[in-house]
Amino acid sequence: MLGFGPMPHCAPVRRVTLPAALGPAATFWLTTAVWLTIAVWLAAAAPAVALDLDRPAERTLAVGETHSYRLGSVTGPFRLIAEQLGIDLAIEIIARDGSILATFDGPVDRWGVETLWFDERLWVDERQWIDNAPSPQRIDVRASRPRAAPGRYRLTLEPAEGPLDASRREAERATTTAARLAAERTVDGWRAARVHARQARILWQELEAPRRLARTVHALAALHQQLGEVDAAAELFDEAARRWQSLGDDGEARTLRALALGELGVARIERGELDQARQALHQALTRNLEEGRRFEAAGNRMDLGLAAHRQGDLHEARGLYRQALATYRELGDLTFE
Repeated sequence: MLGFGPMPHCAPVRRVTLPAALGPAATFWLTTAVWLTIAVWLAAAAPAVALDLDRPAERTLAVGETHSYRLGSVTGPFRLIAEQLGIDLAIEIIARDGSILATFDGPVDRWGVETLWFDERLWVDERQWIDNAPSPQRIDVRASRPRAAPGRYRLTLEPAEGPLDASRREAERATTTAARLAAERTVDGWRAARVHARQARILWQELEAPRRLARTVHALAALHQQLGEVDAAAELFDEAARRWQSLGDDGEARTLRALALGELGVARIERGELDQARQALHQALTRNLEEGRRFEAAGNRMDLGLAAHRQGDLHEARGLYRQALATYRELGDLTFE
């Protein structure tokens, strides 16, 4: 979705093979599939619910579902804040005439907070605001991955303090541009995004916005990792973890500190610092298990298995891989192989 924040590391694809249905069982699976299809269609066809200022909507979303929110008489300036609590969202902003004003699906993965501004104009990308844009009437939310497990999210509409001043607008511009370029998921896109993310980092620091700065440092670390620049990635993931810790004990800071520690562990594996990698990954695993993030904990176990494997501890590596794959199967997520 739109915005800029931590991206997942590019782990090798992990295939989950499920047993095929045979004989009479095939009828059961076919019947189940038909009813699941009907259920998904009914969920997708559900009417829009109201989304009012300062009254958050928190729901669980599954693949194939679309959640629609009616904005009613809400007018700008306001912010739409989307908190991804275990699912990667794609969001469409729909005008009163039914036309799509904008579609957002940036590089932020299953966890993270994104913000969209409305101020008599709609922020689209680094090129422009849409002047005198039609008033948004509806927001549609769906999962961006076709094979992901269900997850929760929270949407909040907040009144903006007023129009963006020049400094903050420039910071938002750099952040949004970096997000759009990173979402291309190409080497050229990541390189261009890195330039704008560095600019955004400087601007958020000057604006004394510690949370936006933490998100940007975290995202910048992920860009370096995607480009194979492991030394820079490790340094920035370490900084991101410390910045999240300094922000206190709120949900976003706890979650993203655990994610930063996990990514730091991956970067240290790539640098051959296997003991330090396992230390960071164990910290991430502990926090993810304590707070119920089983999908992320499974990823930590996969990475711990890789570190153990490289250290020659095949028995421990095998056990960690099996635990991780069992969790993926149980959660119904076939993204990883």
